[in-house]
Amino acid sequence: MGSDISIILILILLHLILIIPTLAVGARRLHDINKTGWWQLLSLTIIGIVPLVIYWAKKGNLQTNRFGQVPDTMTFLESVRACIFKKYVIFSGRASKSEFWYFFFFQLTINLILCFFIFLIIYPKVYSHFSGESF
Repeated sequence: MGSDISIILILILLHLILIIPTLAVGARRLHDINKTGWWQLLSLTIIGIVPLVIYWAKKGNLQTNRFGQVPDTMTFLESVRACIFKKYVIFSGRASKSEFWYFFFFQLTINLILCFFIFLIIYPKVYSHFSGESF
């Protein structure tokens, strides 16, 4: 039981670690369309996710704006490396659509895998508790 809780805490910690670069790249992506990163607060409301996805999908400004130079497009690996190792907590500057979306799908995949492992650990115990059967 104690080892299950420690594994779950480690998985939740890994999940939380990915939130910071996701917020950072989201803010930089909004900067690319000349909006502030504070627009991400819309995600706290369910309906606010819709305009955020529209903003993140928009083509960025092709000229220098108040947030910096035009960002370069990135491959999947470049995006993951940049967001985790180079720009982990950097909320300033701009991010290209490719940098944002590649990292978004990377963190989404990792989080789904983490949730799957948490489910594998918790479900048998919950099922056996309520049904009286054991796995």
